[in-house]
Amino acid sequence: MADSAAYIRLISSVIKLLDSNNYNESARTLEKESGFVFNLAYFEHCFVTGLLEEAEDYLAGFLPYIHENAYCVNVYFELNWQKFMDVLDQGDRIEARRILDEDLRPFER
Repeated sequence: MADSAAYIRLISSVIKLLDSNNYNESARTLEKESGFVFNLAYFEHCFVTGLLEEAEDYLAGFLPYIHENAYCVNVYFELNWQKFMDVLDQGDRIEARRILDEDLRPFER
């Protein structure tokens, strides 16, 4: 599949060009939409700085069927668990309950 390899290289080149010209949001969008290039540094930055919704949204662009892969399920669970703990730390029990019911309950086995 030489054509698909060339296409992936082209997408990667465009992403690098976008990043080098400070079109970072466009680069992240192209990464998500193409599903070819996962920017671990960006994902880590989102997670560490508390941008958990953004991290989850970015990850979702690569993993449309998360329940088919145990590693994906674990990453999603950890993201949602961190959201739950952050909200609980802030004392917002209503939002914590919502996260527990809507975001964490689906991970029950």
